[in-house]
Amino acid sequence: MSLAETLERPAARKPLIPPFPPRASENLSAWGRLAAIRNNAIASWGPRAYEEEIICGRFFGRSSFILNRPDAIKHVLVDNYENYTRTPAGIRVLQPILGEGLLLAEGRAWKNQRRTLAPAFVPRAMSTLVPHMLSATDDAVTALSTSCGVPVDLREAMQRLALDIAGRTMFSFEIERHGTSLRNFVNEYGARLARPRFLDLVLPPGWPSPQDISRALFRRRWTRFMRGLIAERRAMSNGDAAPRDLFDLMVAARDPETGRAFTDEQLGDQVSTMILAGHETTATALFWALYLLSLDPAAYCPA
Repeated sequence: MSLAETLERPAARKPLIPPFPPRASENLSAWGRLAAIRNNAIASWGPRAYEEEIICGRFFGRSSFILNRPDAIKHVLVDNYENYTRTPAGIRVLQPILGEGLLLAEGRAWKNQRRTLAPAFVPRAMSTLVPHMLSATDDAVTALSTSCGVPVDLREAMQRLALDIAGRTMFSFEIERHGTSLRNFVNEYGARLARPRFLDLVLPPGWPSPQDISRALFRRRWTRFMRGLIAERRAMSNGDAAPRDLFDLMVAARDPETGRAFTDEQLGDQVSTMILAGHETTATALFWALYLLSLDPAAYCPA
Protein backbone atom coordinates (compact mmCIF):
# COMPACT_ATOMS: atom_id res chain seq x y z
CA MET A 1 0.00 0.00 0.00
CA SER A 2 1.36 3.43 -0.99
CA LEU A 3 1.83 6.34 1.42
CA ALA A 4 -1.03 8.19 -0.26
CA GLU A 5 -3.34 5.23 0.21
CA THR A 6 -2.27 4.90 3.82
CA LEU A 7 -3.03 8.57 4.50
CA GLU A 8 -6.40 8.31 2.81
CA ARG A 9 -7.37 5.12 4.57
CA PRO A 10 -8.62 6.58 7.90
CA ALA A 11 -10.97 9.00 6.14
CA ALA A 12 -12.84 6.10 4.54
CA ARG A 13 -13.32 4.24 7.80
CA LYS A 14 -16.57 4.30 9.70
CA PRO A 15 -16.32 5.66 13.25
CA LEU A 16 -15.66 2.89 15.74
CA ILE A 17 -17.97 3.06 18.74
CA PRO A 18 -16.75 0.67 21.44
CA PRO A 19 -19.28 -1.04 23.69
CA PHE A 20 -19.85 0.45 27.11
CA PRO A 21 -21.30 -0.94 30.34
CA PRO A 22 -25.00 -0.42 30.99
CA ARG A 23 -25.51 2.88 32.73
CA ALA A 24 -27.71 3.01 35.78
CA SER A 25 -30.53 5.47 36.09
CA GLU A 26 -29.76 8.63 38.04
CA ASN A 27 -32.88 7.86 40.09
CA LEU A 28 -31.69 4.41 41.17
CA SER A 29 -32.67 3.75 44.80
CA ALA A 30 -30.13 2.89 47.49
CA TRP A 31 -31.29 -0.73 47.33
CA GLY A 32 -30.99 -0.70 43.55
CA ARG A 33 -27.46 0.67 43.79
CA LEU A 34 -26.56 -1.99 46.35
CA ALA A 35 -27.79 -4.75 44.04
CA ALA A 36 -25.84 -3.24 41.13
CA ILE A 37 -22.63 -2.86 43.17
CA ARG A 38 -22.71 -6.52 44.16
CA ASN A 39 -22.45 -7.51 40.49
CA ASN A 40 -20.48 -4.63 38.99
CA ALA A 41 -19.74 -1.34 40.75
CA ILE A 42 -19.49 0.56 37.47
CA ALA A 43 -23.03 -0.50 36.61
CA SER A 44 -24.25 1.63 39.53
CA TRP A 45 -22.99 4.84 37.89
CA GLY A 46 -25.49 7.00 36.05
CA PRO A 47 -24.90 8.91 32.78
CA ARG A 48 -23.48 11.93 34.64
CA ALA A 49 -20.44 9.86 35.67
CA TYR A 50 -19.44 9.71 31.99
CA GLU A 51 -20.31 13.28 31.09
CA GLU A 52 -19.41 15.57 34.01
CA GLU A 53 -16.03 16.37 35.56
CA ILE A 54 -16.99 16.10 39.25
CA ILE A 55 -19.94 14.15 40.65
CA CYS A 56 -20.96 14.54 44.31
CA GLY A 57 -23.47 12.16 45.84
CA ARG A 58 -24.70 10.48 48.99
CA PHE A 59 -24.92 6.76 49.66
CA PHE A 60 -26.14 5.32 52.96
CA GLY A 61 -25.51 8.67 54.65
CA ARG A 62 -21.95 9.13 53.36
CA SER A 63 -20.64 11.56 50.77
CA SER A 64 -19.11 10.07 47.64
CA PHE A 65 -17.28 11.58 44.69
CA ILE A 66 -16.49 10.56 41.12
CA LEU A 67 -13.67 12.63 39.65
CA ASN A 68 -12.88 12.97 35.95
CA ARG A 69 -10.78 16.15 36.11
CA PRO A 70 -7.00 15.88 36.67
CA ASP A 71 -6.70 18.83 39.04
CA ALA A 72 -9.56 17.47 41.17
CA ILE A 73 -7.86 14.08 41.36
CA LYS A 74 -4.60 15.81 42.37
CA HIS A 75 -6.48 17.78 45.02
CA VAL A 76 -7.85 14.59 46.60
CA LEU A 77 -4.81 12.33 46.26
CA VAL A 78 -1.95 14.80 46.79
CA ASP A 79 -2.86 18.27 48.02
CA ASN A 80 -5.63 17.51 50.49
CA TYR A 81 -5.37 13.76 51.01
CA GLU A 82 -6.03 13.85 54.77
CA ASN A 83 -9.61 15.04 54.21
CA TYR A 84 -10.63 12.12 51.97
CA THR A 85 -10.87 8.47 52.91
CA ARG A 86 -12.10 5.21 51.48
CA THR A 87 -15.53 4.05 52.53
CA PRO A 88 -15.69 1.64 55.48
CA ALA A 89 -17.22 -0.95 53.14
CA GLY A 90 -14.32 -0.57 50.72
CA ILE A 91 -11.84 -1.13 53.54
CA ARG A 92 -13.78 -4.17 54.81
CA VAL A 93 -13.71 -5.73 51.36
CA LEU A 94 -10.10 -5.01 50.39
CA GLN A 95 -8.15 -5.11 53.64
CA PRO A 96 -8.15 -8.90 54.12
CA ILE A 97 -6.32 -9.40 50.84
CA LEU A 98 -4.31 -6.15 50.59
CA GLY A 99 -3.62 -5.50 54.27
CA GLU A 100 -2.29 -2.04 55.10
CA GLY A 101 -0.51 -1.59 51.77
CA LEU A 102 -0.34 1.58 49.70
CA LEU A 103 -3.76 1.17 48.09
CA LEU A 104 -5.60 1.22 51.43
CA ALA A 105 -3.31 3.40 53.53
CA GLU A 106 -4.68 6.82 54.43
CA GLY A 107 -3.40 10.14 55.71
CA ARG A 108 0.13 10.22 57.05
CA ALA A 109 0.55 6.44 56.69
CA TRP A 110 -0.21 6.75 52.96
CA LYS A 111 2.19 9.67 52.60
CA ASN A 112 4.98 7.77 54.35
CA GLN A 113 4.47 4.65 52.24
CA ARG A 114 4.27 6.63 49.02
CA ARG A 115 7.42 8.55 49.92
CA THR A 116 9.26 5.35 50.81
CA LEU A 117 8.24 3.50 47.64
CA ALA A 118 8.78 6.39 45.23
CA PRO A 119 12.50 5.66 44.53
CA ALA A 120 11.61 2.10 43.51
CA PHE A 121 9.46 3.41 40.66
CA VAL A 122 11.69 6.04 39.06
CA PRO A 123 12.48 5.38 35.35
CA ARG A 124 16.04 4.25 36.10
CA ALA A 125 14.81 1.63 38.55
CA MET A 126 12.04 0.49 36.20
CA SER A 127 14.59 -0.25 33.48
CA THR A 128 15.78 -3.13 35.67
CA LEU A 129 12.36 -4.74 35.33
CA VAL A 130 12.00 -4.47 31.55
CA PRO A 131 13.80 -7.77 30.75
CA HIS A 132 11.39 -9.62 33.06
CA MET A 133 8.41 -8.04 31.27
CA LEU A 134 9.78 -8.87 27.83
CA SER A 135 10.55 -12.48 28.67
CA ALA A 136 7.03 -13.05 30.02
CA THR A 137 5.48 -11.35 26.99
CA ASP A 138 7.57 -13.41 24.55
CA ASP A 139 6.49 -16.61 26.29
CA ALA A 140 2.83 -15.57 26.13
CA VAL A 141 3.04 -14.67 22.44
CA THR A 142 4.67 -18.02 21.69
CA ALA A 143 1.95 -19.86 23.59
CA LEU A 144 -0.82 -17.98 21.79
CA SER A 145 0.76 -18.53 18.38
CA THR A 146 0.52 -22.30 18.87
CA SER A 147 -3.26 -22.06 19.30
CA CYS A 148 -3.89 -20.80 15.77
CA GLY A 149 -7.45 -21.66 14.72
CA VAL A 150 -8.50 -22.62 18.25
CA PRO A 151 -10.69 -20.25 20.30
CA VAL A 152 -8.77 -18.59 23.13
CA ASP A 153 -10.15 -17.15 26.37
CA LEU A 154 -8.38 -13.82 25.94
CA ARG A 155 -9.30 -12.55 29.40
CA GLU A 156 -7.71 -15.58 31.03
CA ALA A 157 -4.68 -15.36 28.73
CA MET A 158 -4.11 -11.71 29.66
CA GLN A 159 -4.58 -12.50 33.35
CA ARG A 160 -1.95 -15.21 33.10
CA LEU A 161 0.40 -12.85 31.27
CA ALA A 162 -0.07 -10.01 33.76
CA LEU A 163 0.36 -12.41 36.66
CA ASP A 164 3.53 -13.84 35.14
CA ILE A 165 4.91 -10.33 34.64
CA ALA A 166 4.00 -9.41 38.22
CA GLY A 167 5.74 -12.52 39.54
CA ARG A 168 8.90 -12.13 37.46
CA THR A 169 9.28 -8.41 38.12
CA MET A 170 8.62 -8.89 41.83
CA PHE A 171 10.59 -12.06 42.53
CA SER A 172 12.82 -12.81 39.51
CA PHE A 173 11.28 -16.24 39.09
CA GLU A 174 8.46 -17.59 36.97
CA ILE A 175 5.22 -17.59 38.89
CA GLU A 176 3.78 -20.58 37.03
CA ARG A 177 4.33 -23.07 39.84
CA HIS A 178 2.48 -20.72 42.17
CA GLY A 179 0.11 -19.29 39.58
CA THR A 180 -2.71 -21.79 40.09
CA SER A 181 -2.75 -21.20 43.85
CA LEU A 182 -2.63 -17.44 43.37
CA ARG A 183 -5.46 -17.46 40.84
CA ASN A 184 -7.50 -19.72 43.12
CA PHE A 185 -7.05 -17.28 46.00
CA VAL A 186 -8.11 -14.34 43.82
CA ASN A 187 -11.10 -16.15 42.31
CA GLU A 188 -12.25 -17.46 45.69
CA TYR A 189 -12.10 -14.04 47.27
CA GLY A 190 -13.80 -12.36 44.33
CA ALA A 191 -16.65 -14.85 44.24
CA ARG A 192 -17.36 -15.21 47.95
CA LEU A 193 -16.01 -12.28 49.93
CA ALA A 194 -15.32 -9.24 47.74
CA ARG A 195 -18.95 -8.33 47.10
CA PRO A 196 -20.27 -5.94 49.77
CA ARG A 197 -23.46 -6.86 51.54
CA PHE A 198 -25.94 -4.65 53.35
CA LEU A 199 -24.32 -5.01 56.79
CA ASP A 200 -20.90 -4.23 55.28
CA LEU A 201 -22.30 -0.86 54.27
CA VAL A 202 -24.22 0.16 57.38
CA LEU A 203 -22.23 -1.24 60.32
CA PRO A 204 -19.69 1.10 61.97
CA PRO A 205 -16.06 0.25 61.04
CA GLY A 206 -15.33 -1.35 64.42
CA TRP A 207 -18.30 -3.71 64.25
CA PRO A 208 -17.59 -6.95 62.36
CA SER A 209 -20.10 -8.15 59.83
CA PRO A 210 -20.77 -11.89 59.33
CA GLN A 211 -18.66 -11.75 56.18
CA ASP A 212 -15.74 -10.31 58.15
CA ILE A 213 -15.32 -13.61 59.99
CA SER A 214 -14.85 -15.47 56.69
CA ARG A 215 -12.56 -12.69 55.47
CA ALA A 216 -10.39 -13.03 58.59
CA LEU A 217 -10.03 -16.76 57.98
CA PHE A 218 -9.10 -16.07 54.37
CA ARG A 219 -6.57 -13.49 55.54
CA ARG A 220 -4.73 -16.13 57.58
CA ARG A 221 -4.38 -18.47 54.61
CA TRP A 222 -3.46 -15.63 52.26
CA THR A 223 -0.71 -14.17 54.44
CA ARG A 224 0.73 -17.64 54.97
CA PHE A 225 0.89 -18.10 51.19
CA MET A 226 2.55 -14.70 50.69
CA ARG A 227 5.09 -15.41 53.42
CA GLY A 228 6.03 -18.57 51.52
CA LEU A 229 6.64 -16.60 48.31
CA ILE A 230 8.74 -14.03 50.15
CA ALA A 231 10.76 -16.74 51.91
CA GLU A 232 11.47 -18.41 48.57
CA ARG A 233 12.66 -15.11 47.15
CA ARG A 234 14.83 -14.35 50.20
CA ALA A 235 16.53 -17.72 49.70
CA MET A 236 17.64 -16.41 46.30
CA SER A 237 19.29 -13.34 47.87
CA ASN A 238 21.96 -11.81 45.66
CA GLY A 239 23.99 -10.33 48.52
CA ASP A 240 25.48 -6.96 47.67
CA ALA A 241 24.75 -7.20 43.95
CA ALA A 242 22.68 -4.55 42.19
CA PRO A 243 18.89 -4.84 42.52
CA ARG A 244 17.46 -7.29 40.02
CA ASP A 245 13.74 -7.05 40.71
CA LEU A 246 11.03 -5.08 42.49
CA PHE A 247 11.47 -7.10 45.67
CA ASP A 248 15.10 -5.96 45.97
CA LEU A 249 14.01 -2.37 45.38
CA MET A 250 11.28 -2.57 48.02
CA VAL A 251 13.58 -4.20 50.58
CA ALA A 252 16.13 -1.45 49.99
CA ALA A 253 13.50 1.33 50.20
CA ARG A 254 13.87 3.73 53.12
CA ASP A 255 11.69 6.58 54.32
CA PRO A 256 13.72 9.67 53.33
CA GLU A 257 12.92 11.41 56.63
CA THR A 258 13.21 8.61 59.20
CA GLY A 259 15.45 6.16 57.32
CA ARG A 260 13.12 3.31 58.28
CA ALA A 261 12.63 0.27 56.06
CA PHE A 262 9.42 -1.72 55.77
CA THR A 263 8.86 -4.36 58.43
CA ASP A 264 8.27 -7.91 57.20
CA GLU A 265 4.52 -7.47 57.74
CA GLN A 266 4.48 -4.18 55.83
CA LEU A 267 6.59 -5.70 53.07
CA GLY A 268 4.08 -8.56 52.72
CA ASP A 269 1.20 -6.08 52.37
CA GLN A 270 3.09 -4.06 49.75
CA VAL A 271 3.91 -7.21 47.78
CA SER A 272 0.24 -8.24 47.90
CA THR A 273 -0.83 -4.80 46.73
CA MET A 274 1.65 -4.67 43.85
CA ILE A 275 0.83 -8.17 42.59
CA LEU A 276 -2.95 -8.09 42.99
CA ALA A 277 -3.84 -4.47 42.28
CA GLY A 278 -1.21 -4.39 39.53
CA HIS A 279 -1.91 -7.58 37.64
CA GLU A 280 -5.73 -7.38 37.69
CA THR A 281 -5.89 -3.83 36.35
CA THR A 282 -3.22 -4.54 33.73
CA ALA A 283 -4.92 -7.74 32.57
CA THR A 284 -8.24 -5.94 32.19
CA ALA A 285 -6.65 -3.07 30.24
CA LEU A 286 -4.83 -5.48 27.91
CA PHE A 287 -7.97 -7.53 27.32
CA TRP A 288 -10.10 -4.52 26.40
CA ALA A 289 -7.37 -2.99 24.25
CA LEU A 290 -7.06 -6.20 22.23
CA TYR A 291 -10.82 -6.61 22.06
CA LEU A 292 -11.30 -3.09 20.71
CA LEU A 293 -8.54 -3.66 18.17
CA SER A 294 -10.34 -6.79 17.00
CA LEU A 295 -13.41 -4.64 16.24
CA ASP A 296 -11.34 -2.39 13.96
CA PRO A 297 -9.63 -4.46 11.21
CA ALA A 298 -8.14 -1.29 9.75
CA ALA A 299 -5.99 -0.90 12.86
CA TYR A 300 -4.06 -4.13 12.34
CA CYS A 301 -2.76 -6.27 9.50
CA PRO A 302 -3.81 -9.93 9.82
CA ALA A 303 -1.19 -12.42 8.62
